[in-house]
Amino acid sequence: MPAVHVRALTPPFRLLRCRTDSDPTCNETGRVDGCTSCIYGRDNSIAVWSSPDLSSGSWVLESAVYPGAAGFPRCTYFRSQAVRHAPSGTYVLWANVAGCDARPFAPYAVATAPAPGGPFTFRGFAGNASFNMGDFALFVDTDDRAYAIVTHGVNGAGPRDMYVFPLAPDYLGFDAAAAPVKLPGPRLVEAPAMFRRGGTVYALLGGCTCMGLYGGGVAVLTAPAPMGPWTNVTDALDPGCAMERQSTCFQMGPGEVCNPVTQAQQNFVIEVPLADGSSSLVWTGDKWQTSPDGEYDEQPQTWLPLRFAGDALLPLEFVDSFTLDVDVASARA
Repeated sequence: MPAVHVRALTPPFRLLRCRTDSDPTCNETGRVDGCTSCIYGRDNSIAVWSSPDLSSGSWVLESAVYPGAAGFPRCTYFRSQAVRHAPSGTYVLWANVAGCDARPFAPYAVATAPAPGGPFTFRGFAGNASFNMGDFALFVDTDDRAYAIVTHGVNGAGPRDMYVFPLAPDYLGFDAAAAPVKLPGPRLVEAPAMFRRGGTVYALLGGCTCMGLYGGGVAVLTAPAPMGPWTNVTDALDPGCAMERQSTCFQMGPGEVCNPVTQAQQNFVIEVPLADGSSSLVWTGDKWQTSPDGEYDEQPQTWLPLRFAGDALLPLEFVDSFTLDVDVASARA
C-alpha cells in the first residue's frame, strides 16, 4: 500500500473541570457525579494533528476548527473523524454536535478540506435527530463507497442499538435511497470502529461507560461486506469485560462484572503503513478522568496492536509499549 503520513484528529473536547457551581456557558449535554455544572464546554475547537511515525514528540498541530469561523456554527463538538473522498481528492470531516444555535437537534456537522490538515469549511448538518443518533465512525471501503456506523436510540445511559448507514456519493450525508442495517450483539454500546482486513469487514462496538474511569468492553462483529450479513463473534475482545453480563453502563471497575484490561473506552482503530509494504492495525482508547489537571481534552489514551489468528481477532492484551516499523522515508517524501 502507498505510504502516507499517519494523521489523527485529537479528541475535540474543551471540557470544563468538575465544579460545584452552575455554569451558564455550558449546555446540559452531560454531568459527572457530584457536580452541578455540565462537563462539555461550548464553542470548543477541533484540532488536527499530524505525525510521520506516531512517535511521542513528533506530533504537529496543523490546523483547528473554531465555531464562528469558516461557516462553523456555535455548538458543542465531539468525536470527530475525517476520511478522504477519492473521486474529488478532498477530505470530509464529520463530528458529533450538541446544543447548536442553527438546527439545534442535528446529530452531526460535516465539513470538507483540500488536504487532511485542513483548512476545513463547514458544509452543513447530517443525520436525523428523531433517530436519536449518537457516537459514530466513518468507513470507506476498497470501492470508495463510504458508510457510517452509528449508535441509535441514545437516551441517557440505557440500552441502545448500532446501525450501519450507507453515505451519499459525496460523503456529506446519508444515502436517502438506502436503508440502514441493524447490527446484532450487545446493546450497552457506543464509540464504534469499523475496518476491513482482507475479505472481512470488522465492526468493533465499544462498551457504554459514560466517560467512566475504568473504560469499557469491546464487542466484535464480522461481515463479508459493510451491509452484512453480520455475525456477532464475541462480546469480550477485552478479556476483562464480558459485555453481555452488564445490565447498566456503570458496572465497571475492580469487583464489577466489567473490569477492562485496557482501562480505556474504545476510540478508533488506526491503519499504519509499515516499511515492508504491509500494514498494522492499532486499537486506541480514551482513559477518561485521568488527566493530571482534570481537563477532559487532556485525557491520555491507551494504544494497543490488534492481533489476529487468520481472520480471528485475538483478545486485547495490555502492553506498556510496542514497536512498529513505520514506512517513514516514503511518508516524508
